[in-house]
Amino acid sequence: MGTIRLVYRPTLSLLLLVFGFLVSPAWGQLDEDPRLMSRPDLIIRVQKSPVGADYVTIQVVAENYPPELLRQQCVRIGELAGGSSRGIEVTSVPTGTAPDGVPTMYLSASFAADNLIDRSLGILRLAPFAKAFAGNKEPFTIECIAISFAEESPGKNTIGNVQNDSVRIEGEFDASRRIVDYRIYLLTQDPEKIVVPDSLAEQTIRKVAPSNGSAWRLIPWIAGGAVLAGLLVYFALRPVGKKPPAKPKERPR
Repeated sequence: MGTIRLVYRPTLSLLLLVFGFLVSPAWGQLDEDPRLMSRPDLIIRVQKSPVGADYVTIQVVAENYPPELLRQQCVRIGELAGGSSRGIEVTSVPTGTAPDGVPTMYLSASFAADNLIDRSLGILRLAPFAKAFAGNKEPFTIECIAISFAEESPGKNTIGNVQNDSVRIEGEFDASRRIVDYRIYLLTQDPEKIVVPDSLAEQTIRKVAPSNGSAWRLIPWIAGGAVLAGLLVYFALRPVGKKPPAKPKERPR
């Protein structure tokens, strides 16, 4: 299903996640002041290739994340999307040196899959990512996932904000860059209990309510080379603020 290749790369041009404004009744209104809701445990980029496959790149914030676990989760994403993950490559990227002199690094994975982006139906699928990364044991538990769909625009059927007992999702759209960004907060670590609608129609049928109140503008993410390394080191070391409440319809303060 793929290979694991642990290599050191001094630079890595990866993704640009810039959060802009929201564009439909399902997408909340932005606050004036940018605010970081919570550090993500994963930074994911998805982009449709010219040949039709969806290219996925994943960066893990936590240090010493097990490479084989990440590879298995990449495989699982493809399966949950109704296909397979192809050309899986897991690499170890250096971020510098810790105060005690120990080299620091983060894991990056890339692969191709299908059915994550369905432009004909206006669907950007989040469920495969949420379910694939749920259930990790400490200290590698995934609670917050940042996903960017590059070169995409939300349609009438694209989900925006979602709130239920298993997840809270905030969606934003940068029209100038055609990037649809999401933050997924896992409120349960049981993949079988995670409910993420693919479309607004499915959201209505399942009665999965959109988040109430205003969605926050998320801090811009500039990921590339040393900048990405610095961000990952920062998030790995900074104290974690409050996690989103487990109760639905409540928002972090």
